[in-house]
Amino acid sequence: MIKARLIIEVMGWPKEALKDALKNVVKSLNERENIEVLKEEFSKEKKVGKKIWRLFVEIEANFKEFKDLTGAIIDFGPINVEIISSDKITLDLVDIQDISSDFVYKMQIINEKLKNLLAENIMLKNKENNDLKLKKG
Repeated sequence: MIKARLIIEVMGWPKEALKDALKNVVKSLNERENIEVLKEEFSKEKKVGKKIWRLFVEIEANFKEFKDLTGAIIDFGPINVEIISSDKITLDLVDIQDISSDFVYKMQIINEKLKNLLAENIMLKNKENNDLKLKKG
């Protein structure tokens, strides 16, 4: 059993949606078979831009195995992780392969999303340039 503290942050607007998003994260962690959420503490919303708000939750939880902790790290992207206590961490080759595969899969998803965003950005810029040319012409 590994006891750890994770800090998960969200930024965006409207600010009311941020707490709901973080509550869903805590709910998702609670639904995982090998994770027991012991404590959750939400910060107050903080304005960081004209419309942008920031909120984080500090979660203390027990993770049955190291791969359960790394799975939560990969899936929820905490900004900080602190291992509070552990009996002993032992990794078999299968555990290392599972963790590595999960990490690679998540990175592929992120890479695909970034490529799509880049393509959309290029298309928007091209559209703006074409619209400007039509206005001038």
